[in-house]
Amino acid sequence: MLVHPSAIDLSRASLSFLAERVAAHRRAIRSRWRKLPAGRQALVRLLTDGEIPYALRGRHRRVLLRDVLDYQERTRRDRRQALDQLAAEGEDTGLYDLTASPRPTR
Repeated sequence: MLVHPSAIDLSRASLSFLAERVAAHRRAIRSRWRKLPAGRQALVRLLTDGEIPYALRGRHRRVLLRDVLDYQERTRRDRRQALDQLAAEGEDTGLYDLTASPRPTR
């Protein structure tokens, strides 16, 4: 835990009160985040990481359908490339030859 020197002398009771208020605020923030469904949490994370562009209107994020579809296509293409690369590496290393005739397990 980080401790920062204070320019103001505070009593132990005041420090305890302040620490409890800060802890309560942190719990409230975390609980609001956890109350979001998993899909919403993932979307907010994608937006804040810059994966999908958005515009703020007040407190609400506005996302264009075109941007969501572009992200979907981009991730689909990336997944396909990764799978193709894994399959090619498996063929190069002879992985498919090892599993062509599996041994009985029972």
